[in-house]
Amino acid sequence: MAKKKGSKKGFTDSGLKTVLFAAILTFVIGIFVVAKYSDRLLGPGPETKPSASVTRGVDLYLSDEDGLMLKAMKSSVTKGPLEKELGEALAALIADPSSTIPPGTRLLGVKVTGEVAFINFSSEIMKNHTGGSSGETQTIYSIVNTAALNFPKIKEVQILVEGRTEQTLAGHIDISMPLPPDMDIINK
Repeated sequence: MAKKKGSKKGFTDSGLKTVLFAAILTFVIGIFVVAKYSDRLLGPGPETKPSASVTRGVDLYLSDEDGLMLKAMKSSVTKGPLEKELGEALAALIADPSSTIPPGTRLLGVKVTGEVAFINFSSEIMKNHTGGSSGETQTIYSIVNTAALNFPKIKEVQILVEGRTEQTLAGHIDISMPLPPDMDIINK
């Protein structure tokens, strides 16, 4: 008895490969279409609005009404890495009309190493300083207290000018070493 040709049921090897290829290709194209056009196909997702920035409160240490002491003024910074929050607090300190920081001073950088914050200012912090021991004390401790009293990790602050350690800002207070905060200069 002779076998009949073409009486096998099912796919040949090449037919099975063609069907599998077509199925995989359809699946890949489907994923691409859904990923690219999901908003059009499925509508907007639950979170299409940009989320609001989360902030936290900080105290800026500014000159009091008599110009003899510092007072804490409430402000806020965007929550984030320590150096970013500190930089934002110091930028607000510089910008405030009651600031003890000389006009034209720019914040050049902030770096925290261990428990010490290295805060780098432009040369205007010295060039434009009006002088006097009280004014110099307020400038230094508005920076030190804003950094150390708002950020518990920071225990001391090293003030730098154009990336260098200086002896003083205006001739009265040694800033060549990191300084801890001073609570006695704050008007309560």
